[in-house]
This record gives sequence, C-alpha cells and structure tokens, in this order.
Amino acid sequence: MFQALKTHQAAVLCSIVASLVCVYFLDPILSLIGRGFFYWTQYFGEVYVNRIYAQAAHLETVNYAFLILVLVGIIGIVVASSLPGALLRLGTKDSHDDDDFELTKRGLISLTRFMRYATLFVLLPIVLHMIGANFTQLSLISSFQQHLRIIAPYVTEQEEEELVSQWSLMRTKEDFQAVSKKLAEVAKVNRVSLPENRIYSLWTL
Repeated sequence: MFQALKTHQAAVLCSIVASLVCVYFLDPILSLIGRGFFYWTQYFGEVYVNRIYAQAAHLETVNYAFLILVLVGIIGIVVASSLPGALLRLGTKDSHDDDDFELTKRGLISLTRFMRYATLFVLLPIVLHMIGANFTQLSLISSFQQHLRIIAPYVTEQEEEELVSQWSLMRTKEDFQAVSKKLAEVAKVNRVSLPENRIYSLWTL
C-alpha cells in the first residue's frame, strides 16, 4: 500500500493542490464573477427600462422619418464611394482589346477619383448637414414642449401663450436663448428641474 502511495505520490499531490486551488481560489472568484454579472445585468436592465419611461415623458417617440433619412444618407455615401471601384473592376475584367482596355481603365480611374472626391467634399457634408439640422430641430422642439408642460402650473395662461408665441417667432439663436432663459427662470423660482432630452441625444443615435 505504502509502495503504491509512494509510486503515485506526484499524482496524489497534484490532485490535492488542484482541489485546494478550486476550493480556495477558483470557486470564490467564479462566485464573485457570477454575482457581479447578475448585479450589472440588473443595473443596466433598470437603466434601460427607466430610460423608456423618461422618453415617454416627452409624449412622443422618435421620428422614424428622421431615422430613415439617416439610413438613406449612409447608404448613399457607401454606394457613391464604392460604385466607381466596382465599375473599374468590372470594366477591366470585361475588356479584351488592349486599346479599349487602356481607354476604359483610364476613364474608370478618373471616374473613381471624381466620385470619391465628390463623396468626400460634396455628398458627405450635405448628408451630415441634413442629419445634424434635423436632429437639432427635433431635439429643440421636443425639449421645448416638455419644458413648457413642466412649468405650465407655475405661469398664467397668458404667459404660456406668450412663450409659445415667442418660440414661433424665432428667427435667430438669440431668440431661442431668450425663450430658454425664461423657461429656466420660471423653473428655478418654483424649484423644478427641466430634464435633458431623452429622445434626441447623442446616446440615442
């Protein structure tokens, strides 16, 4: 028996060490990871659900026409930048005559360069401007409507109508800032907070 134990001493020792490692090191670590995973899953789940209700406070949802605009713009940029390269590969593949091949290749290379520059310096700025302008407008309108409803109990009907009128008469950024300042002053006096936009923000894109 002792001879057999001595023969398998290394294996027994490895088994004991492995058991100790599992019991005193791996098991607590795995347990801690499991609890941490459960905690963070629960936390982010609550954040996600709470954000849904915060967005519902705007009494509107995301404008899906705006999302379609973003999608179409991205697809347009991708197509415009990749189409010339595809035409170049197709043209060089189908050209068998040397003169036609060189002519086609030069023409498609020129077209490829033109389309890439046009995409970078014309199409991309236009698409980004359209997306940025629509995003800003939707964000401002959504916030104004929510903030106006929040301060409505603390102003007269006449004052509320004046704020709507001033908003509708906006022509410059200074006009917007004047309306926003009045909303903030009413909120401050009555100790209510005007929340940030939960629908149109960088976190929702």
